[in-house]
Amino acid sequence: MPTHGQTSEESLNSSKNSNGSLNKKQRKARTAFTDLQLQTLEKSFERQKYLSVQDRMELAAKLSLTDTQVKTWYQNRRDRCFGQSQSELMHSQIFLSQS
Repeated sequence: MPTHGQTSEESLNSSKNSNGSLNKKQRKARTAFTDLQLQTLEKSFERQKYLSVQDRMELAAKLSLTDTQVKTWYQNRRDRCFGQSQSELMHSQIFLSQS
């Protein structure tokens, strides 16, 4: 249950430390991928935009990453890829409508 002035989300993201006061849970630090990891991920993405659980686990093991790190990288990469496509489409439609 949220305390006064605290949202439900803040309540869920908080935990009590040993002296009873509330602390925010620490987020995991951003992953700094190596050049080799990025090259491998990009090549894999060119072949396959979506990975099966088995493929994701194999790729994660090959790159010494967690399954979640590979999953998140793929999600972000798809957003970037498809977001650019949408943006380019909107710009071309605007340009054509002005002609």
